Amino acid sequence: MSAIEKIAAKLANYPGVQFTRTQTSIAVAPANTDGFEVRLEQHQGGFTVWFDGWHEEFESEEPALNCLAFGLSAECRLRVELRGSCAHRWTVESLQDGEWQVDSQTGLLLFSFWLPARTEYRQNRLVSAA
Repeated sequence: MSAIEKIAAKLANYPGVQFTRTQTSIAVAPANTDGFEVRLEQHQGGFTVWFDGWHEEFESEEPALNCLAFGLSAECRLRVELRGSCAHRWTVESLQDGEWQVDSQTGLLLFSFWLPARTEYRQNRLVSAA
């Protein structure tokens, strides 16, 4: 069974969760207005997991699946920094001992730095991270 098939089978246990899949990718839509899309793409070199604009590469399936599950859990949140209406930095944070800790960050090199800055926190609460 492929990674995409494994994820689709797990998501079938969560009524109301909407996702789209192809042979090489699966994207889980946010279930609430303050959530974010979580996507896994399988390619020749391994896997890429996306949380909105943030992404990470994985060589093997298990860490990629764990990352995807983490992104769907309440133990993960995405801090999105915007200039005007354009997001330019995404920071993944994990809940550890009741405190949010920075895990990883990615961003754009070119963005409209002169526009007003604002920060949004997005979080999915679809599955248990355990």
